[in-house]
Amino acid sequence: MRATRQNAIRPVRLLVAALVSSQSGVVAKIQPQDIKAVSCAVCELAVEKAIGAGLDEDNVEDLCEPKNKLGRWLAQLDLVDESDGRITVQDMGTAGQCRKECSTASRACRNWALEDTDALLAMLRKGSSAGRIKGKLCKKSCKQYRNLVANRPQDEEFKEVDAKIAEMEDMMKDMKEKTGMGMKMYSREDFASMSDGDMEAMAAREQLAQERMESRYMNGDMPEVPPSPDL
Repeated sequence: MRATRQNAIRPVRLLVAALVSSQSGVVAKIQPQDIKAVSCAVCELAVEKAIGAGLDEDNVEDLCEPKNKLGRWLAQLDLVDESDGRITVQDMGTAGQCRKECSTASRACRNWALEDTDALLAMLRKGSSAGRIKGKLCKKSCKQYRNLVANRPQDEEFKEVDAKIAEMEDMMKDMKEKTGMGMKMYSREDFASMSDGDMEAMAAREQLAQERMESRYMNGDMPEVPPSPDL
């Protein structure tokens, strides 16, 4: 029985090891002053990302959620301390770990770019220019906080992550939407602390999710299950 249990657990261990979350570690508390200091730049970037993104009432909130496709741009931002204490926002062009700075940018995005989602969606439908939308949504934050001095005690290092992490997160989210169940991304600390019982429970959950997906496919309720991407 012991060997059988270990054989059932081993594939899940390998999968979880391959999908170890890039979000491991304790995220420091977000400072309101930092949110204000980046609010203008983040709001304007959010507007640029919103144009052509196909936003509607159902997904507009995703624009400011780095865990979702529409908000993944937030994980590409590096908040850089200037010598005068201000914070500049740089797009690194590649995904990074979503820690304190990413969370700070996400909060700024929600506070300002999504302050009036009705106005945002209405202007997008009308085909308003980026400049006009920024003027509507970002004017207040830019007027008040564009040159705000934050004087952060520490500039968090931008740490790039493998793009496949995001791909796997998308795959798991899609699985959850189709089956009602999905895999979870675990940190190294979570994985290391798991007992055999924890691993068995996780294996059972993933097996049930797979069975439900296959059942729905056989009943014609969903498209063919895509092959797993190479890890």
